[in-house]
Amino acid sequence: MKTFLNPVAKHPVSVLMVYAGIVLFGITSLFKLDIELLPTINIPVANVITEYSSIPASEIEELVTIPLENALSSVKGVKNIYSVSKEGISSISLRFDWGTDIEIAAVEIREKIDSAYPYLPHGIKKPVVFTEDISDVPVITLAVFPSDNSNNLSGLSNLSDISELVITDLKTRLLQIDGVSNIRITGSDEKEIKVDVDAHKLYASNLTMQAVTQTIQSSIYEYPTGTLQDRDLEYLIKTTTGVDNINEIREIPILSENKSSGLQIEDIADIYMGIKERTSFFHLNGKEAIGILIYKTGDTGTLNAANNILEKLDEIKDIFNSDLSIYTIEDTSLEIKASIINLIISISLGVLAAFIILLMFFKKAFISFITIISIPVSISTVFLFMFATDISINIISLSGIAIGIGMIVDNSIVVLENLVKHNAVTPEEISHRTIEMGSGTSGSTITTLLVFLPILFIPGITGALFGQLALTISFLLAASFVISMTLTPALYKLLGEKKLIINNGLTKKTRFMPALEKSYKRYLFFALKGLVITVLLLIVIIYSGIQMFYFLPKEIMPEIDSGKLEIEIFYSKGNTINSTSPLTAKIENSLLNLPGIIEVYSEAGYDRNSLKDKSEKNRAVNITRLTVLIDNSMDINIIKSGIINELSSSYDFTYNINVPENIVNKLLGFKETVSLIITGADRENILNKSDAVTEQLLSLNYITDADIDTKEDTPGLRLELKRDAIAYSNISISVILETIQSACRGVVAANLKTNEDEIDIRVIYNDKYINSIESLTQIKIPGSQGYIELGTFSFIESEYTFGELYRQDRKSSVETTFISNQDKENEIIDYLSNIDDKDISIASLSAIQNNLKEIGLVFILAIVLMYLILGAQFESFSTPLLLLISLPLSAAGSFIILFLTDKSLNINSFFGILILFGTTINTSIILCTGYKNGNLLTIIRASIRRLKPILATVLTTVLALVPIAFNPFKEGAIQTHMAMAVIGGLITGTAATLLIFPVVYASAKRINMRPKKILPDIKY
Repeated sequence: MKTFLNPVAKHPVSVLMVYAGIVLFGITSLFKLDIELLPTINIPVANVITEYSSIPASEIEELVTIPLENALSSVKGVKNIYSVSKEGISSISLRFDWGTDIEIAAVEIREKIDSAYPYLPHGIKKPVVFTEDISDVPVITLAVFPSDNSNNLSGLSNLSDISELVITDLKTRLLQIDGVSNIRITGSDEKEIKVDVDAHKLYASNLTMQAVTQTIQSSIYEYPTGTLQDRDLEYLIKTTTGVDNINEIREIPILSENKSSGLQIEDIADIYMGIKERTSFFHLNGKEAIGILIYKTGDTGTLNAANNILEKLDEIKDIFNSDLSIYTIEDTSLEIKASIINLIISISLGVLAAFIILLMFFKKAFISFITIISIPVSISTVFLFMFATDISINIISLSGIAIGIGMIVDNSIVVLENLVKHNAVTPEEISHRTIEMGSGTSGSTITTLLVFLPILFIPGITGALFGQLALTISFLLAASFVISMTLTPALYKLLGEKKLIINNGLTKKTRFMPALEKSYKRYLFFALKGLVITVLLLIVIIYSGIQMFYFLPKEIMPEIDSGKLEIEIFYSKGNTINSTSPLTAKIENSLLNLPGIIEVYSEAGYDRNSLKDKSEKNRAVNITRLTVLIDNSMDINIIKSGIINELSSSYDFTYNINVPENIVNKLLGFKETVSLIITGADRENILNKSDAVTEQLLSLNYITDADIDTKEDTPGLRLELKRDAIAYSNISISVILETIQSACRGVVAANLKTNEDEIDIRVIYNDKYINSIESLTQIKIPGSQGYIELGTFSFIESEYTFGELYRQDRKSSVETTFISNQDKENEIIDYLSNIDDKDISIASLSAIQNNLKEIGLVFILAIVLMYLILGAQFESFSTPLLLLISLPLSAAGSFIILFLTDKSLNINSFFGILILFGTTINTSIILCTGYKNGNLLTIIRASIRRLKPILATVLTTVLALVPIAFNPFKEGAIQTHMAMAVIGGLITGTAATLLIFPVVYASAKRINMRPKKILPDIKY
C-alpha cells in the first residue's frame, strides 16, 4: 500500500488528471443511459393464449384449457400454472422460478403446443405465446375526436367517420416513430359491408341463408392458381372475380343448388357500408372519443420514447388538423421526470448540507472542498459502472445514489482529519498518515458492502427489484474508499500549504467542540465506574424500539399519492356497449361537477384486433374503468366521499374506488384487500366452501361484503333440439346451426379488397326480424318439405352461465375478495389462517410472508457476513460481537423515528435499516481501532479523539438525507421511508454507540473500571 501511495502524494497532478478522465467518461456514460421509472426486470411468466370464437367459457375450459395445461405442465422449470377461460378465449399463464431465461422457456412451450395442437378441436386457431414485461404499459395515451376546426371540409363529423383515418393513417404514422413498438386502439368503429337479408323476401323466393352466403363466397375471391412459363419469363397467375365495390355485390346473381334463381343479391337484401359490432368505447370528460395507447420497444427508455413521440406528435397534429383533434391525456414520462428531478434536487441539497457541516467542523473552505469533491467523482464513476453493466437510471438506482451521498465523504473525512491533525506535509508523511487510517476505513467499507451482498443472491422479485439499489450503493462506497486513499491525499498535497496547515489548520477548534469533548470526557469518566448507566441506556433504547415496532403500521410498499383515483363500474352482465357508453358519459359529467375533480377519462371492452387484450381479466364490455384526475391540494378522502355519495345516490350498479395500484405491489403479488383462494377438483364444492366462509365472516361482523370471481351471472339462452322432430323433418343439424348463426350474429362470407384494405362482408338477417326470444323461435329452417319454424322442433330456456372460469395448478379455483368492516383485516386473516384445509390459501398474506422471508434472509446473511469479516479484521471471536451491539440500538432508533413521523414498516424502510446496519457499525469500528489492547486511559483518549470525525461523518450523512426524508413532493414517497429509517437509526445508533460501546468494551476486556485519578491528566 505504501509503495502505491508514495507516487500518489509525489505526483498529485497526475492523479487529478486520471480522475478528470474518469469524470469525463462518467458524464458521457450518463447521456447514454436509458431512463425508466423502475429497473428492467425479466419477469419469468409466459402466457399461452388461444382463440376459439363463439365457444362458451365452460366448453373452452374443457376442450382447450385443460388439454393445453396437461401438455404444458411438463415444461422444464414451471413453478405453477394459472388459467382463465372465457367466451372464445383460453389464457394460460406459466410462472417460472426467478432467474429462468424466459425466451428459452418460450421455445420449449411452443414445442409442447405443436405436439398438442393436432388434438385440439377442429377449426381452432393455433395458440400464441406472449412473455411479460414490466415496461409493457402505455407510454402515452391519446384521445382523438373529429376536428371542430372551421377548415374541416372532409365531412368527418363522428367517430365512425374518423375511425378509418385513425386506424390506417394516424396509427401508421405513430408506429413509424423511433421507439414505438405497438399501438392499441379502443373505442373505434371498424367498417364492414352488411348484407341485411329480408326474411320475408328470402322465404318468398324459396331461398336459404346458406345459398346467399355460398353465392357471395363463390363470387368474390382472389386466388393464386399457379405460374406460366413463356419464353424467358415466368408469370404468376392470379384468378379473381373482379368484384371490388358494393354496387357489384348488389348485382351478383343468387345460385340455389348450383342453379340460377333468377334473382340478384339486391332483390332480397339491403347492401351497405356499416360498422362491426362494437367491442369497446373510450371517453374523455363525458365525450366519446377514440383512445390510442402507445407502447415502447423493449430496448428504448421510457423517457426517450416519450420524448420521441411528443416531438413528432406536434407534426402529426398539424397534418391531421383539419380532420382530427388529438389530445394527450396521460404521459407516464411525467412521473419519471418528476421523480428524477426530485431526486436530483434532493441530492444537490444533500451535497450542500454536507459542505456546510464540514465547513462548520473544520473552519477551512479548502478542507470542505477536498472532502466534497469525492461526491461528484464517485457519482461519475457509478455512471460509468451503470453503463458497463446495463443499469438504467430509475428511482431504484437513483435512490441508491441519493442514500449513499452522505456516506461517500465518510472515508475522506477520516483520512483528511488524520492528515491535518498530524500536520502531514511531505509525500512520505501523507502516505503514512493515509495508510494509518486505511485499515479502519477499509474495514468499515467492507462491512458496509457486505450488507448489500445478500440482496444480489435472494430469489424472487425482491432481489430483482432492489438488486440495482445494492449495486449502485456498493460501487459508490467502493469508489469513495479508493478516492479517499488516492484523490483525497493528492488534493490535500496540492491545496494544503505547510504553513497554513501547521499554523492555522484544524488545530483551531470550533466553538462547540471543546465543550462537547469535555462533556463527553466527564460522561466516560463516570460511566466507566460501573455498568448502571450503560445498562439503563440499553434497556430504555431497546424497549422503546420494541414498543415502536409493535405500533408501527406494516405494509409491503408505502402508499403513493398519484393524483388520481380509479373507479371500476360493474354493469349487469349482458349489457352492450350501446347501453353502457351513454350511461358512463352521464356518470362522467356528474363527477366533473364535484369539487376537486379535474378530468375524467374511461374505457371499457377490448381491442378486437388484440388477442392479448381480449384475454385480460375484466375486459368484458360491461366493466368500465374510469380514471379520475384530482386536485392534489384537496384531501383525497373528501373527494372520495363525494364520488361515493354521487354514485350511490344516483345510479344502480356495483363499483370499486381505488388509488391506482402500485406497480411494485403488483410485481410483489400483494393486494390491499384480503383475498381467499380455494382450489379443488369439483368447482361446485369449492364454491360452497367459499359461500360458507363468507357467511361466517358476515355473521362475525368482520366483513360488509365479498366479491367472488366465479359467478353464474352471464345471461344466456339454452336452445334444445327435439331429435325426433328433426329426424321426421329430414333437416340437417348443420343447416340448423348455420341458419341460427346467420340470423343472430351473421356469417362473414368473404372479404372485399379496396385500396389494399380488406373489408368483411357479413350476411345477416335484418335486425327488425330477430329482436326478441320469440322472434328467434320463428326463424324458418329449410327442409325437404319446405320451411319449418325453429320453434316446432326445439324449445328455449333462459339460463345464467359462468362468464369466466379459473384454474390454478390444473385444479379449479375460486378467489373471494373480502371488504373488511372498520379495519378488521387482522381479524379476517386470523380467522382464515385457522381454517384447517390444505386447499385454502390467503393470497395477500402469502405475498407478505414470502417477502418477509426474503427480507429476513437478507438480514441474517448480512449480520453473519459482518461478524465473519470483523472477526478476520480484529482476529478475535468476541470483538465482533461487541461491535455488533450497535445494530439493535440503531434499529430501535429507526423504529422510533418512523413512528414519530407517521411512516410505516415496508420493504423500503426495511432496506433503509439494512443500509443503516452497514453504516452505524462504522462508529464502533473506528472506536475499536483506536483502543487496540490499551488501558482505560487509552479508551477515553481514543474515544474523545475520534468524536470529531465520527460526528462529522454522521452529520454529513444525516443532513444529506434530510432533503429526501422530508421530501414534500409525492414522487419521493418511496425514498422518504428509506431515508427516514437511516436518519433515525444513525442518530440513535451513533449516540448510543458513543455512550455505550466504550463501557461495554472495557468491561468485556476486563480493563480496570476505576478511573479515579486520570481525568485531569487526559490530553487529546
